[in-house]
Amino acid sequence: MLLFLLRHGEAEFANVADPDRKLTRRGEVEVAATVNLCRNHLQNLDTIISSPYTRARQTTAIVIREMGFRGQLLFSKSLLPDSSISALDPLVVETGGRQILVVGHQPFMGSLLSWLTDRPELASMATATLSALETEYFARGGSRLIAQVHP
Repeated sequence: MLLFLLRHGEAEFANVADPDRKLTRRGEVEVAATVNLCRNHLQNLDTIISSPYTRARQTTAIVIREMGFRGQLLFSKSLLPDSSISALDPLVVETGGRQILVVGHQPFMGSLLSWLTDRPELASMATATLSALETEYFARGGSRLIAQVHP
């Protein structure tokens, strides 16, 4: 399976609840740039799983628009900033997807990337960073990083 991890774009720091924070204009541009840089990798996506937070939904909407995505779309609280990796495993397996994009937040996304590759140095993901993984099994060290892009 190919697994893509995308951290949302730059978000506002307004006095709103964390779930309601929106992408800045720069964040929207960052995400569109990442998607366009990775167009060849993302062209066969069959599933997108996104955090339900506003900035992740907006990031997902940009991917859908830019790629003309028409596959399976899921929103899951398993992708919140402080989620547990173990909660994501059954969700990924149950989708049956062969090329899955996961859209979420730090610190969860960096922890997931670090855990899947068994490479602690990958734990810090900048906004709008996309990591492409070849995944044999959903476990520590069960994936190989094949590309990482940040605009």
